[in-house]
Amino acid sequence: MLEIIRGTTPNVSFTIPYNVPLDEANEIWVTISQDDCPIVDRQLSNSGVTVNEQNAIIKLTQEETLRFRTYPKAKVGIRMRFQDEAISSSIPQEIKIIDVVKEGVI
Repeated sequence: MLEIIRGTTPNVSFTIPYNVPLDEANEIWVTISQDDCPIVDRQLSNSGVTVNEQNAIIKLTQEETLRFRTYPKAKVGIRMRFQDEAISSSIPQEIKIIDVVKEGVI
């Protein structure tokens, strides 16, 4: 299971569990949500997502990670559009959110 510590700037990397070549996608959206509410929503086109083969990586800011609560777990998912207009989606993966002792941006 993925983990995010609140108030940090992690690189969140996850692997698509089936054979979809992310580096061949024209458009990629990565969404991290909690309680079915998007907290982070990034697109490849705005430099918010990096891909290589079957991995998607996003760099989170302190402000973004501080928006998460420790309960319930967050979910991350990816959606892709390919040149032939085919659309694919990942199976959502859970992310455990870990609290910090002192809150705030440093």
